[in-house]
Amino acid sequence: MRSKLTGCLRTWFNALTGETDVMISKYVFFYGGIGRSDFYGGDLVALLTEIKHKILTMPEDTVLYPGHGRATTVRHEKNTNPYFHMSNK
Repeated sequence: MRSKLTGCLRTWFNALTGETDVMISKYVFFYGGIGRSDFYGGDLVALLTEIKHKILTMPEDTVLYPGHGRATTVRHEKNTNPYFHMSNK
């Protein structure tokens, strides 16, 4: 299975306000949710594992921009996203 995180972009923007860690996450997850895993070749366990090891390990102030919808942060998703709490049980 091809990684869901393939094609995601993480970068630093150094602006007048200081450094900001940003990730464009495409369709891996959304504010309060995650990307779909019910399509052909999808794997919920693999998706959650990749998010847990590759995104939730980023600095908590990292701004996450999904493919559409509202931006969020690693901190917000760690604290409120029900999928991440489910995967810890």
